Amino acid sequence: MKPYHFLLTGVLYAFLCNFYYIDKYPNTPSPHVGEFTVISPSIRNLTKQVEFVSMGLGEFEMGSNNGAMDEQPIHVVKLNPFEISKYEITNEQYCDFLNDGGFTFEEVQTFINLESDFCLLRFEASSFSPLQDKELLPVVEVSWFGANAYARWNGGRLPTEAEWEFAACGASKANGPQEGDSCLLEDLAWFDVNSNRQLHQVGTRNPNKLGLYDMRGNAWEWCNDWYNETYYQNSPINNPTGAENGVYRSLRGGSSDLNKYISRVTNRSKCKPSTTNNTIGFRIVR
Repeated sequence: MKPYHFLLTGVLYAFLCNFYYIDKYPNTPSPHVGEFTVISPSIRNLTKQVEFVSMGLGEFEMGSNNGAMDEQPIHVVKLNPFEISKYEITNEQYCDFLNDGGFTFEEVQTFINLESDFCLLRFEASSFSPLQDKELLPVVEVSWFGANAYARWNGGRLPTEAEWEFAACGASKANGPQEGDSCLLEDLAWFDVNSNRQLHQVGTRNPNKLGLYDMRGNAWEWCNDWYNETYYQNSPINNPTGAENGVYRSLRGGSSDLNKYISRVTNRSKCKPSTTNNTIGFRIVR
């Protein structure tokens, strides 16, 4: 066989492997990879207080008939007004919660994986603080329990999948080109094309049409719902809250090391609520 035959065979094999991975594992958060550094300079001075953006009465078409099976079918959803945090929760905000909550160290360990090499917090002199220059990066290595506990401490809760998708798609009636067009993604999100596969300070890409930052890319975001693959087939119209029980909690939004396919507004993912990962963070609603 001539040398170029080996080259063509290798290229074809790599393509098929990549296609298989995307098709079989479209909703799986990535493993722990890389070392986080701040690439972009700080361009916004954020307060420690969580900023919220108000969402009025909402009606939109949730899901996609062109995505994975768990995104189908498209169905009408109506939502009561709510407020959602403008940014993903940051390391310094999460440290305030840990320092104020009066938790035992054992409780803290169920909230965030402090032993991970990718955790961006430290515990010194009886208090928690962010690593240097990591204050405004989204907090990661947080379990669903840790995200939910923070939300309740802050007088809120985690968003439902319906609330998250409504906010992420810019409240468009049908996830149209306003926020769904992949050509806009580089302006709105940190993902594999522009992020160097690293976390970035929250709020350093453009906001979506509702004034929310990092709804896609940067870090996956925990939702309140129990995940169910077929939930959309029988989802209620008014304020759906997900399955009554389950094994996994829902994740949305993709992360900085994943591609635009996984960062689609309608893409759904899942993890066990005890899972911690260097790509999983959250935001809150009230």
